[in-house]
Amino acid sequence: MKFSEEQIRDTVAIRDNLAKQIEKHQKAIELLEKNIIILDLVLKESSFTKASAITKNSRVTCKNYP
Repeated sequence: MKFSEEQIRDTVAIRDNLAKQIEKHQKAIELLEKNIIILDLVLKESSFTKASAITKNSRVTCKNYP
């Protein structure tokens, strides 16, 4: 199947657009990852315990809990 020059130009334009979008989203992802690292550091400094670090055998204590 042979494509016209216009179809090839359109295809190249679409490809370039997709490449630009990928680059933009990769930069956004990198920024989000940096923000997560910063938030983790802030939480760590405030003695926050991650839920994943709490053992399943930990007991919850409250007034109405047997």
